[in-house]
Amino acid sequence: MPDHFTLEPIQPDDPAPFLIQDPEEVQHLLMRLARHPELVCLYPAERREPFALSALLQVAQDHLVFDASPDERTLALLLGAPYMVCVSSLDHVHIQFDAPAPRAITHQGRRAVRTDRPSALLHLQRRDYFRLSVPVHQQVYCRIPQHDDPAFIEAEVADISLGGVSLLGPLPSLLLLPGMRLASCRIELPEVGVIQVDLLVCATRAVTARHDPRSLRIGCRFIQLNGSSQTLVQRYINRIERSRIARE
Repeated sequence: MPDHFTLEPIQPDDPAPFLIQDPEEVQHLLMRLARHPELVCLYPAERREPFALSALLQVAQDHLVFDASPDERTLALLLGAPYMVCVSSLDHVHIQFDAPAPRAITHQGRRAVRTDRPSALLHLQRRDYFRLSVPVHQQVYCRIPQHDDPAFIEAEVADISLGGVSLLGPLPSLLLLPGMRLASCRIELPEVGVIQVDLLVCATRAVTARHDPRSLRIGCRFIQLNGSSQTLVQRYINRIERSRIARE
């Protein structure tokens, strides 16, 4: 995936962690896309060209309405396809979905395209992973086992993504350096579940924060996070983001 944002369709190697299928979440994101004046790029199925720059005009329970392309050839190709690939963004997050059965209609006195409502959509950060800062009112902790000791070290998580976590340090009795592997760590995601994963320490960074003893940020990458754990992390990220948006 490129580092810059693009209105081109993208296909992750494993789309499952980024796939939103819950009907309420799909509806919520579509409604936000319609409320904001965001561009939506429309592509005929299985094609990258031609495409049309459009806007999502209406979200109903069973259909969507898009602004029609003024280019007759492009519009004909979109209407002749079994579905349109729709690409846009919200808060710098890539939104992509297939809109089935496009057909021409008139909407509020102008030409438009109506499609069936998608059952799922992709929700991806413009970089490889969307990194979420953990809310201060609902802290998340990573429990790190110690060799030959039944006790564990508990580290507060500063942020989390599908790629890894950033821990707050320094940690008592444990000096973490880049390249170290932390096996069988447990991270409890509030109201979602617990994941167990190996972590690779990638970087440490000193920070200056007045009256805050946690002066170190320890960036760790997940090592082979399995599918069920990916689902839990994505579910946690979606839940926190949805809660934040509701408070705006």
